[in-house]
Amino acid sequence: MKSAKIPYHHRFTKYFYQLFFSGLLMGFRTLAIEKRSSEVWQILVPLKSQFGKFGDLLEATKKKLQESANKIDAATTFSRH
Repeated sequence: MKSAKIPYHHRFTKYFYQLFFSGLLMGFRTLAIEKRSSEVWQILVPLKSQFGKFGDLLEATKKKLQESANKIDAATTFSRH
């Protein structure tokens, strides 16, 4: 009994559809990744703004603490003389 060979056009069609659907699946995965990336950026932008405000608040607090420390030093120096 001879093994039947699959005609070339059937093999070509089979591989064509495999490649086609593989590419289609890759495209949908890429779209899903892009969508999720967009969602992440929508969360990160306001978060970055909040960190900037927090940094400004810390800088102002540091300045006030330094001013207070300078006044305490001045008062200590004044009381010694």
